[in-house]
Amino acid sequence: MADAKETMRYLTKEYEIAPAGTREESDAATIVARVFHQHGLETMQKSFNYTWHGNLGLAALMCLTAVLSIVGVLLSGVVSILTLLLMHSLLSVLSFLSMRMRRVICGRPSV
Repeated sequence: MADAKETMRYLTKEYEIAPAGTREESDAATIVARVFHQHGLETMQKSFNYTWHGNLGLAALMCLTAVLSIVGVLLSGVVSILTLLLMHSLLSVLSFLSMRMRRVICGRPSV
């Protein structure tokens, strides 16, 4: 029996990569089982459902998650800047009103 490294090298060279969850993966599993059987190894295949698009839905969901994460980070930066500006404006207005009220109450200009 040829060693596993030679077998894997042969399979990699002779057969293209099969994306997970596709018809090609099912075909590749059959080929690998046949090669292993020729070397005297017992194999067992577990059937699985494959789709024509593979894991396209998962990839789309991952891309959407990444985009929303980036937008969230950008918005959190914008929101924090706007919050700081609002607080600064509010404190300025309160300070101005405080000085004005002091003038009104004391009857003299505030220091």
